[in-house]
Amino acid sequence: MMAVRMRDQSFPCTSGDAPADPDANLNVLVNRARKALPGAVEKTGRGYRLGPSVAVDAERFEDLVTAGDGEAALQLWRGDPLPDDAYETWAQPVRDRLIRLHQDALELAAVAALAGGSVRHAADLAARAVALAPLREAAHLLLVRALAASGDQAAALAAYARLRTALAEELGVDPSHEAAAVLERLLRGSAEPAVESGAGAFVGRDRELTALCRLDPLTVVAGRSGSGKSRLLAEVTTRLREPLVCARAVLPERDVPWSLARALLNAAELDGLPQRARVALKALVEDHEPVGVDPQSWRALVLQGAAALLAGHVVVVDDLQWADASSLDLLRLVIDRGSARAVLFAYRPEEVLRTSPVAALLADTAERASAVAVDALDSPAVRRLVQPDEVADVLAAETDGTPFAVLAAVRALGAVAEADRWLVGGSDLVARARTAAQAGQRRAVLIRAERSSATAQELLSLLALLGRPTPASLLAAATGQPMAAVLSALVDLSGAGLVRGDPQGFAPAHDVVAETLRDQLDEASRARLHALLAPTVTRADARARHLAGSGDVAAACAAFAHAADEQLRAFAHDEAASLADEGLALGPEAPARLALLEVRAETHVRQGRPALAREDLRAALVLAPAASRVLGCWPASRGSRPGRTTWSARPPWPSWPWPRPGPTRQPAPTDSAPQRSST
Repeated sequence: MMAVRMRDQSFPCTSGDAPADPDANLNVLVNRARKALPGAVEKTGRGYRLGPSVAVDAERFEDLVTAGDGEAALQLWRGDPLPDDAYETWAQPVRDRLIRLHQDALELAAVAALAGGSVRHAADLAARAVALAPLREAAHLLLVRALAASGDQAAALAAYARLRTALAEELGVDPSHEAAAVLERLLRGSAEPAVESGAGAFVGRDRELTALCRLDPLTVVAGRSGSGKSRLLAEVTTRLREPLVCARAVLPERDVPWSLARALLNAAELDGLPQRARVALKALVEDHEPVGVDPQSWRALVLQGAAALLAGHVVVVDDLQWADASSLDLLRLVIDRGSARAVLFAYRPEEVLRTSPVAALLADTAERASAVAVDALDSPAVRRLVQPDEVADVLAAETDGTPFAVLAAVRALGAVAEADRWLVGGSDLVARARTAAQAGQRRAVLIRAERSSATAQELLSLLALLGRPTPASLLAAATGQPMAAVLSALVDLSGAGLVRGDPQGFAPAHDVVAETLRDQLDEASRARLHALLAPTVTRADARARHLAGSGDVAAACAAFAHAADEQLRAFAHDEAASLADEGLALGPEAPARLALLEVRAETHVRQGRPALAREDLRAALVLAPAASRVLGCWPASRGSRPGRTTWSARPPWPSWPWPRPGPTRQPAPTDSAPQRSST
């Protein structure tokens, strides 16, 4: 049977020049092979077979690929298989199988090189795989990963864009969910954007870097927006060998209790703590209601347990000016105990109100703190960042000297990143540099934003209003766009240096970007974007602010009242008062105003300000009859909960989608003014 198959393969019946006696001719050829290569061909009862000493490179190649050793398999590859028989019918399935195996070998070798840290070799192998199969998504994604691992994020994004274009033009389809996930990881795992850090250079901060790396017990870094505080902290953290705990406060969470503390403790190990403290911190980190403990005790357990967890660590906090009051209490405790290896703060002085909790913390710790001011870059520093020198001198003189302003002007000039500098080319360099610098950093941001697509501009405006890292899924829900379109637009924005990746989602590349875009929105556009965001966010305070921004005052005030009441139940008094103030500032009607006044009065009582509490309660009593007419009933008693003040009448809460507290308490005896319980 073997001899028959060999005959049929060697002399197909369709061949016009087949010999008259194929069997005899085959025997002659086999005999010649056996004489030339003794042991290469053996005679069997059913025909012929190769001898045990013979190795076939094609078989060995296939075995290596099957075993997953792509690099060894590629050593056997000699190019196009069976080139002399490329158009023979019998050769087609053999050639197709070997070509597919070659593609697999390239990808296997790229994966192995990437895992072993040989990222450039991995990129070369992946590029060869892409060239052989331009529509093979797996090869493109390998190339994207390899380029990203080599630190060339721009090339990685470009590689992904080529995949997207090829699939759209050739097949009319979008990249798969796996590809979208790779893109999202790429954006989230990106380093500092080029608009902040230039071509990787870190210049003009040697003195500040030395002071921070000294690790004094408390170091406070002050600098205006765009001055490079965040980059300075990032450089410090890469040079330290001590255990680090890092977090950044964000503006939208300033009134969210424990938001900064939650970020600090997110990766902490809780096993070494006492049982009650561990349970309390677990509830904090996982953001759910504590079970089996009253709110006041829970707060105390959180403070003590978190302070114990941070002991021995270098605690790094960026944008302290937006920290919530509860987290500031934790930081104060850590500083007072002196249990941390060191504490590093960075903040914007112009953003700190004199009466704020942040100002109080800074004032109370000023005598113990080492102060570091981050000032403008001078001409020598800018020369190390930008070439030629005459352009650098103009940028240093005409901008405010912050890294953000300098590099925004550099981008407007169309500079090219090379090594650790930006190179500016073309004619009339000095005149162009002066024009770009005088246009200002905000104008440079707007120029880059205007070059983006309409979808990208809307996403950028939404991110600016949100002010915090946001998942792509929320952006897709708000805009009604497919996830693929949202990710595609984020790729373009990231390439333009307007958006950065973050473990929690996506955000403007810098606070100046967000501020610039927010300021240029007209009232109608701003209201429309807030209306898109309001149904998608989950936190009550965020929803309240978006409802207020959309112009729905009634719904916003109801949401503010609910959010303030939530914080009051959690003994977050400062945050509750702030939310009540925001709601009252909108000028709500009687029912919502009554609810907000009662919450604010409660915070005043708990914080020892009875005069202010009486003012709010008098105003609430004036509103109570009108509010009860609106609701069609007279106010009843307020729901009871631990530590809650008992009033003679409950403010009429407007209807909203959130559940109110459980059973009500009977009105306390009263003459004319509400009486406070012994609690």
